[in-house]
Formats: sequence, structure tokens, C-alpha cells
Amino acid sequence: MNRCGGEGDVLARGEYEYLCDGVPVPISESWALSRKAGGFRLSSQREIPALSVVISAHAEVAGGEIKRCVLRWLDVGRKACVAMACYRAGEGCHNDGVYRFRSAGSPSRSIAIAGALYFPLLRIFAGQLLGKMMAQDGGEARILVPWIREPAQTEKIFTPEFSGRRVRYLNTEAGEYAGGSLDCFEYSGGRYEDGVIYRLRQGLLREYCWRQGSSEWTVRLKKLEGIWPGEQLWPHAIASSPSTVGTVT
Repeated sequence: MNRCGGEGDVLARGEYEYLCDGVPVPISESWALSRKAGGFRLSSQREIPALSVVISAHAEVAGGEIKRCVLRWLDVGRKACVAMACYRAGEGCHNDGVYRFRSAGSPSRSIAIAGALYFPLLRIFAGQLLGKMMAQDGGEARILVPWIREPAQTEKIFTPEFSGRRVRYLNTEAGEYAGGSLDCFEYSGGRYEDGVIYRLRQGLLREYCWRQGSSEWTVRLKKLEGIWPGEQLWPHAIASSPSTVGTVT
């Protein structure tokens, strides 16, 4: 595993694998969680060898909120940063913040995102997003997701894309993972009108399933090391058990 992190006191690390119709594909997504003064640092990167691309996110988290997050889109072959974006939360409590983005060769632009939730692409942040949405009336929210649909259109990478999304708690199921049951959610809206399924435990994404065309895709946590702090990190996340997840491999 190409591990993220390295700063501060590392609490937990993990890696997600991607499967298409049950067959692993060469995409990996590693993450590392560390403590820092007043909160946590959460870093993750997605490696896509077929595109010679690495997407990385480095976030500062406190009180269950992403206070600051830096995204980078790296062209591994050219050893170049193709695009960069930075999110900063506002001082208030109404999802206010500023999103600043820039692609190579273009000036930086920024927009205010008052009233929207920010999702920085990488799977490890799913628990924060779903927990915040569930805490809102009706489980509905306006979401900002940085644009990455067509990697060849480098001038559009990380431009802000807003859409209305919904989350619904489905049930609790046993799951195949040691340590307890999983909380299941249906997430829909935007590009996911048919809905996708998330399975989490204490805010940690264990499995994510969706359909693309005729194919069934799955993202699954395949490695977990250390202690996941649960509600200490994402206090809004719905957990099936109040105990802290701790699996060492």
C-alpha cells in the first residue's frame, strides 16, 4: 500500500479497492488519520495508473467539520500539478465557506459556498458528508463536488459543481467485517438519480456500491490499521455502536 500521512500521531490508516462486476481494477485509494492541535488531519490519495493520475486531499478537521482542505490533481508522467483547489470553512455555523480553484496555465478563481456542504472527492470523507446530511431536516442538502468527470478536459478539473442530494437511512446489517454491524444508507440526486448504497460503521466507509451503464461498481475497505476514533472525528455520523472501532492488521 502506498501510504498517506506521516505527520503527527497517526491513529489509523486504510486502503480502498475498486471492483467492477466483482473484478478488482487497478485503482487504489489510501488514507491516514492523525491528531493535531485542536483536531485531526486526514489525508488521502487516489492512484489511477491507467490515466497516470493521482488525486490527493489533505484536510484539517475539528468539531466534525472540514476546516480546510487542499486538493491536487497530479500528472504522474509529467510530474506536474494539473489542478489545485482549496476549501476554507467560514467562521459561522451555516455551511459558509470559500472554495478557490486553479488549473495549470489559468488564474485562480474563488466562490463563496454559503448554504452548501463540501465533499472533497475521496471516499474517506463520506462519513462526514452523510452524517451532516442526516443531521439536516429531511436529509437533503446542496452539495459542492469538485468536477473530475472528463480527465482530458484539464481546464475544467476541480471547477465547482453544485447539485441537490438526498440521503436516507435504510437499515443495519451484519456485514462481513469483524467488529459489528454496518449502517446502510441510500444516497441520491445529481448524477445518482437511481441512488447508490453506502455501508459505514461509526462514520468509516466500509463499502460503496453503484451502477454505471451495465456495470456494477464497488469500493471496499480492504485494509485497516490502528484505531478509528468514530464520533470523535465525525460526531454527526450515525453509528450502530458507541464503541470505538479498532482493528490491527
